[in-house]
Amino acid sequence: MATHKKAVSKNHNKKKKKQQNRSRIFLAVGVFLIVCIGWTVVNRHFNYSTAEGVKYIKSLEQDDTKTVKKELKKKRDAERKAAIAAGEFDIFGMFEDYVIFGDSRVMGFSFYGFLEDARVLADSGATIKNIQDHLDEVERMHPSNIFFSYGVNDMGMNINAEEGGYGQIYADQIKKVLDIVPEANIYVVAIMPCTPDTLENNPAWKQVNTYNKEIEKMCKENKWNYINVNNITDGGNADIYQSDGIHYLSTFYSEWAAAIFDEISD
Repeated sequence: MATHKKAVSKNHNKKKKKQQNRSRIFLAVGVFLIVCIGWTVVNRHFNYSTAEGVKYIKSLEQDDTKTVKKELKKKRDAERKAAIAAGEFDIFGMFEDYVIFGDSRVMGFSFYGFLEDARVLADSGATIKNIQDHLDEVERMHPSNIFFSYGVNDMGMNINAEEGGYGQIYADQIKKVLDIVPEANIYVVAIMPCTPDTLENNPAWKQVNTYNKEIEKMCKENKWNYINVNNITDGGNADIYQSDGIHYLSTFYSEWAAAIFDEISD
C-alpha cells in the first residue's frame, strides 16, 4: 500500500514538473512575440517619423526664403503693435545711450514726449548740413548709438545737385560726428514720402527714390546701417500724416520706432 502511494506521488510530481516546463515555454514564447511586435511598431513609427521629417524639411527648402521671412516679420509687427497699443511694451525704451539727428519730422519724438528733448538733435527746416550744429551735444553726451533722419528739406533745396552729390555731403557730415565718437554705431533712416496730393504741389519731393539710393550707397561704402521702413507709409497713402501731408500724427511715432528696431534686429 505504501509502495502504491509512493508511485502515485512520483507520477503526480512528474506531471506537475511537465506543466511548469510547459508554462515556462509558453511564457518565453509570449515575451518573445511581444518584443517582436513592439519592435516592429517602434521601427515603423520611427521610419514614418523620419520620412515625415525629411519631407517637411524639403518642403521648407522649396519655400521662398524671402516670403517666409516676410510672413514672420508681418506677424512680429502685428504682435508688437498690439502690445504697444495695450501698454504692455515700451518701444521707446529700446533707445539706449543715443542721440537722433533730424528735421521737424524727428522733432515729434520729443515734442510728443516720447524721447528726451536733449537727445533729439532736430530742428525745423533742418537738412544734413545742420548736423555740424550739434557737435557740442555729441561731445557732451558721447552716445554709443546715433540715428540720422533727414530728407524733405534736402530735396527741396536740391542738395543732390551740389558738388559731390547728396551721399558724399551726407557722409562728410556724419564723419564729423565720428571724429568725436569714432566707436559709435551709425543708423541712417531712409527718407519717407509725403502724401500724393502734397507731391503734386511740391515736385521736388518726388525725388525720394533718387535720394534714398544715394543714402543706401553711402551706408554700404562706409559700413553704416541703412534703415528703410518706407513700407509702413504705403507710398504716402497710410493714415499717418497730418493735414499738411508731410508731418506725422503722434500715434505714428511708436510704429515708426518699432519699424526702425525691427530693421536693426533683422
